[in-house]
Amino acid sequence: MWLALPFLGMIYLFLFWRKLREDYYQEALFSLSLVQVLVLTGLYWLIQYRLVLNFYYLEVVFVVIAYLLVSLWFKRGEVNKIEIIEGSLIAYWWVNLFWCTLLLFKDWSHWQSLGLEVFVTVLSLVVYLIVNNNYKKFGWYRSGRVGIAGLTALGAALLLKGSVVFVFPTVFHFPIAPLIFGAFAFLDFMLVYMLANQK
Repeated sequence: MWLALPFLGMIYLFLFWRKLREDYYQEALFSLSLVQVLVLTGLYWLIQYRLVLNFYYLEVVFVVIAYLLVSLWFKRGEVNKIEIIEGSLIAYWWVNLFWCTLLLFKDWSHWQSLGLEVFVTVLSLVVYLIVNNNYKKFGWYRSGRVGIAGLTALGAALLLKGSVVFVFPTVFHFPIAPLIFGAFAFLDFMLVYMLANQK
């Protein structure tokens, strides 16, 4: 299984670079994406050896780490950090989809948590594609800022994850998870609203 990680790492690097190549320095993008791949590999390793709960909570952890890394790499104010985070999210969703599907076929005993993770990841990508293709038509969108599609998809994914944890408490043994997901989703949608109305 671990032989698949270098291949998934290449997919991550390609997707991240492809999303942002026209607006940012290639060297900065490559070094940042390489560090993100190493962080994500480390998180996968921790989950694989049951040192943290499961894949279901990885998204929030990765987004926080990705934001810190982006803030460290791009310190200039004119850089759109939200767009770079969106690139990280899209690459993460695809890699996570492939990795969780591989694990699902390898170990069917965790079909509930892995299957739900695959479902939420697919839904996140679908929401992203729909919003990304239509956000300029939205009445509340005034700012011209890019990155809103990724944030909207992230908020929808967090809301869904919180709801699933609430409905299936025996699968996810973390009682306060719905509150955490709900709080992150609220902050996410507030950020989307603020960015959409900026001039």
